[in-house]
Amino acid sequence: MWRLMVVHALFLTAHCGGSAARLWLTALQNFLKGVENMGVQKPTTIEEIRQHLESNLGKKVFIRANQGRRRYLESEGVLAETYPKLFVVHLDQSNAVRRRSYTYADVLTDTVQITFDHEGTTSC
Repeated sequence: MWRLMVVHALFLTAHCGGSAARLWLTALQNFLKGVENMGVQKPTTIEEIRQHLESNLGKKVFIRANQGRRRYLESEGVLAETYPKLFVVHLDQSNAVRRRSYTYADVLTDTVQITFDHEGTTSC
């Protein structure tokens, strides 16, 4: 299916101009993102994210947080607490105990990506 979408986008580029081709290429990118995450359904609401995190309290997590300008903060820790608007992760650091808090909206917008250690491929 994706090959057909690429051919159609190339045809539109040659015959119709750039805007129609851009739409098809965007659709192709979205399709391929869906294929990457095949079998893993991502939570779609803040309430689903909160419930998913509450069910994994105390488990080891890997956090990748976007700090802007292509900078990311990557860290490991334990999901410690959840609150109505945010959650807290205690980071694994040898010299001091640190904790970071993130909002569920950050997870929903992919500003923060969470991967649970026991699940491997599942993230939210």
